[in-house]
Amino acid sequence: MERDAALELWGRSVERHNLRYRTMLSDGDSTAFNALAAAQPHGPTRPITKLECTNHLPKRMGTALRKASKDGRFDGRGEGRLTKEKCQRLQNYFRSAILNNLEDQRAMEQAIWATFFHVTSTDEDPHHDRCPAGPASWCFFQRARAEGQPPPPHAGHHGTALSREVSHAVLPIYRRMTNPILLKRAAHGKTQNSNESLHNVMWGHCPKEVFVGKDRVEAATAEAVAKFNRGNFALAQVMDHMRLPITELTHSALAKKDKVRVQKAERATDVAAVAARRARCAGRQRQLEQREDQKAERATDVAAVAARRARCAGRQRQLEQREDQEAERATDVAAVAARRARCAGRQRQLEQREDQEAERATDVAAVAARRARCAGRQRQLEQREDQKAERATDVAAVAARRARCAGRQRQLEQREDQKAERATDVAAVAARRARCAGRQRQLEQREDQEGEVYGAGLMAYGGWRGISTNIIRRRPGTIRGHTQTLFSAMCLHNV
Repeated sequence: MERDAALELWGRSVERHNLRYRTMLSDGDSTAFNALAAAQPHGPTRPITKLECTNHLPKRMGTALRKASKDGRFDGRGEGRLTKEKCQRLQNYFRSAILNNLEDQRAMEQAIWATFFHVTSTDEDPHHDRCPAGPASWCFFQRARAEGQPPPPHAGHHGTALSREVSHAVLPIYRRMTNPILLKRAAHGKTQNSNESLHNVMWGHCPKEVFVGKDRVEAATAEAVAKFNRGNFALAQVMDHMRLPITELTHSALAKKDKVRVQKAERATDVAAVAARRARCAGRQRQLEQREDQKAERATDVAAVAARRARCAGRQRQLEQREDQEAERATDVAAVAARRARCAGRQRQLEQREDQEAERATDVAAVAARRARCAGRQRQLEQREDQKAERATDVAAVAARRARCAGRQRQLEQREDQKAERATDVAAVAARRARCAGRQRQLEQREDQEGEVYGAGLMAYGGWRGISTNIIRRRPGTIRGHTQTLFSAMCLHNV
């Protein structure tokens, strides 16, 4: 679709606008440029020059690094591995080298190779000659040299170190991405942001994930172009052309939407806001570098490495000891014979049980006896049911049961009448209260006698100081009984 659109635009530019396009800004894998170069819409004497987008070129670098990491399996843990974070960081280094050296192809190439040799340097083999010199340099090695101090070790100041194996794998990528022809195409510093912005407005009216017809696409494209060029106020012109009434409220709403859009764009391009965002990004970047430096220090710490190795060796020895013990148990002749004997004994017991069950199931006499017992139980049940049925249908039996029930009912009524008479009889109530009082006095006398005997025993055992606690704990009862027992024990102690 892009190829056909490019051929149509280039082919009608002279006829409609008396204009020839000399350059084309696109990404690296654009098929539209190849089609235009082959078609030569302006003739063989007027070739079309291709320009690289400075946003797509670093993306190609990151994609190539991630592919190399995946193909070579360099994305694991460990020092010098090519992780996703390092790929993103190298991509950012590549973008900075391009944007900081526009219009100077030689300096751009030098800055890109400086980042490569910086991340592949070690204490034994440093390669910081291409890094920028001076105390404000981003290279720690050059800063220390400018300040007259010995260069610090790479392990503590190198967040993107790459091993020799990884550096050899990514070297062809850097050679391809530093091709002079490619860098010359990117020296202009232009991007496809305007095209992407127009596409974003168009997809807002007609999403590319949903299939629609040709009319819908043309209408969405026309509306997106009008809004992109003249803002939301273009809708008012369309309404006026269609002779639709436009009120002041509509004008103010459209003007407000355009104002908000312009304010967002100004904030995005404001120097102070951009500097603040870059400062925040730099702060996050420094934090990530510090974390990676700490990880590298822990990984290179001799004591920590020795401790980890000792723990691993201890676990390995424990595993070997367990395997040796299991192997000894498995190869011990006596143990194997004992296990086999136990298994054989259990097997014989199971076979004997199965044989006994089979004999019981096939024994004719046993089967006949079981059937006879079942038949006897069945006859007993039938006899009981017959007797119940006879009793239920016998007139005399029914009359007798009713007579017994009536007698029991009369007895219950007589008892209730007697209880009511006793409850209302004054003499009977006084007699019951007297009997209750007599029983209460007998209980108190018994408690007093038991308290005296128990107190005497406690005095003989340990004195009267712990008598009260033992009496209350061991002889639960009334407060009067406790007091009487304690008084009796104290009297016996004084005597």
